[in-house]
Amino acid sequence: LSGNVRAKLAAAEGADRNDPAIKANVTALTAALPKDLEPGQIKARLGAGWIETSDVRDFIHELADINTRDIRVDYSPAVATWAVRVDNGRKTAANEAVWGTPAYDAVDLITDTLNFKLPTIWTGPKDAKVVDKAATAYLREMQQKIKAEFSEWVWRDPERTDRLVNKYNQEKNALKLREFTPPAGYTLQGANPGIELWPNQLRAIWRATQTPSMGLFHAPGGG
Repeated sequence: LSGNVRAKLAAAEGADRNDPAIKANVTALTAALPKDLEPGQIKARLGAGWIETSDVRDFIHELADINTRDIRVDYSPAVATWAVRVDNGRKTAANEAVWGTPAYDAVDLITDTLNFKLPTIWTGPKDAKVVDKAATAYLREMQQKIKAEFSEWVWRDPERTDRLVNKYNQEKNALKLREFTPPAGYTLQGANPGIELWPNQLRAIWRATQTPSMGLFHAPGGG
C-alpha cells in the first residue's frame, strides 16, 4: 500500500476480479489513494513535463497572436528539453511589442522559460562583450509576466482544466509513502521492562528491522 498506488490499483483492476485476493487488493489500494488535488493546489508552470505540447502551442497562439498551424512544440522527456518552432506569422505586435521585443520576442522568452533559462542580452565588440543590464532586466521582467500569465491562462478553459487536473493526479499525485507501524503487541526481546518507549521510537525500531537502510531526522528536542 505504498509507492505508486495508482499504478498498482490499475494492475489489480486489470487482473481477475473474481479472485478474492484481488478484490481485497483493489479495496485496500482504493482506500490508500492520495486525495485528488484541485486546480488551486496544483502549480502549473511553463516547462513542467506533464503539460501537453498542444497546450503550450495554444498558449503561444493566444499570447503572441500567431496561427496555431504555424507553431510546432516538441518535448523530449529523456532530456527534459522543449523545442519551439514558428514557421510563419511571427511578426505580430503581441509577439514583438506587448510580450517581447523585435530582437527577443515572446516566442524566444517562452522557449527560454520552458527550458529554465534566463534571457541575457550582450553588447559591445566581439572580443569584449558585456551584459546589457537594462535590456536584460527588461526581458527577465517580461519573462516573469509570461510565467504569471500562463499560470492563470492554463485554468481558464474548463475542458483543459479537467484534462490537466486528471492527468496531474494520475501521473504526479500517485505516490504514497510506506507507513511503518509495528504490529499489535510488538515487544523488544531483552529490553528493560521498566522503560516504556514512545510510539515514534517503536516505529523507528520497527522500520530499522524492515528496511536495509534508513535515516532518522528530528528537530532538536524531538526525542
